[in-house]
Amino acid sequence: MSHLREKSSTASMLRLLLPPQAYVYDVDGVLADATGYVDSPLLDEMTRQLTEGKVIGINSKRSLSWLTEYVVDPLEAHFPGDRERIQSMQRLMVMGEMGSVWMIFNEWGGRECFCDAPLTVPHTLFEEIHMLAQQKMYASVFAYANKQTMMSMERVGGVRDRDYTQAQENLVAYLQLLLQHHELDHLWKIDATRLGTDIKPRDIGKDLGTRRFFAWLQTRNLYPLEYIVIGDSITDLPIGNELYRSGMHVTFVFVGLPEHVQDYTFPFPVLITQARYCQGTLEYLKKMTK
Repeated sequence: MSHLREKSSTASMLRLLLPPQAYVYDVDGVLADATGYVDSPLLDEMTRQLTEGKVIGINSKRSLSWLTEYVVDPLEAHFPGDRERIQSMQRLMVMGEMGSVWMIFNEWGGRECFCDAPLTVPHTLFEEIHMLAQQKMYASVFAYANKQTMMSMERVGGVRDRDYTQAQENLVAYLQLLLQHHELDHLWKIDATRLGTDIKPRDIGKDLGTRRFFAWLQTRNLYPLEYIVIGDSITDLPIGNELYRSGMHVTFVFVGLPEHVQDYTFPFPVLITQARYCQGTLEYLKKMTK
């Protein structure tokens, strides 16, 4: 009997060290809608994943303060009790600003936040961009977002696509001139998306957040057998590429517009959901539970 108990104990330990799956989520358009709201069924699925022993990485360009308010707080509130919440949240890592800032959870339920390198940009450039965001032609379209490692002007809710696109084109052209004027265009770049415009160091991308997540798993002695990446944009593809380069088994679930990836060739399976964005995420997760 003791031998059987020993084998059972070893098997249980292996299950703890080898969680069957790790999920890596983008946030905007994948978990959160245009208002930042994360629907309750998605929180249900994430809660279930964590309580079942799976691990989750959130890899977003949003600030930690935004991710805390719109994702972490609602997720923690979704657990039925403190014991289950504290145990489960230790299998979650939240990465903001594409991995330059991150949050983990300790055995007492506390949140620990870190920053790789604070924003290092000439004060004059920072002031110019901040003032630019307050100009009338931009203030109704963009809202300046306080971040630690990049500068962002995010799309205001309710702005028409045509108005947003026109304002963004003008903004990007002006920002490029500013970077050239300060001789920073070789160090910083402008990333324009449907959600906003970022001014960030050229070496920051979601592959950085992926490497950070992978390293964190190793420090916790967690070695998932499979990584499932869920994204809605080509900016999420470096997550899958980085995991694949590390020798991991990767499946990429794309919930965005199919034409955005149809011209790409991938070394790993890519599944395109029938539903788009957050509903596509829910479609896939529901299918996995059947």
